[in-house]
Amino acid sequence: MQSLNDSISVKHAFTRKCSFCKQVMEISEGDVIYDAKWYHKVCWEGVEQVQSHNRASDSAFVSLTQYA
Repeated sequence: MQSLNDSISVKHAFTRKCSFCKQVMEISEGDVIYDAKWYHKVCWEGVEQVQSHNRASDSAFVSLTQYA
């Protein structure tokens, strides 16, 4: 039979934090694991928006500098 201390240490060993918002995660459908990082579904959507914005900014910078 498991003791209370054993169950607490097992639960702590599997605690995950979202790499975007840094909050403790209770894994649910739609959450994302990317490489070794964990994300809530809504946080992952935020990561994608930031990356999309950065790619658009990079493209605009490249196109402007080609003609300089």
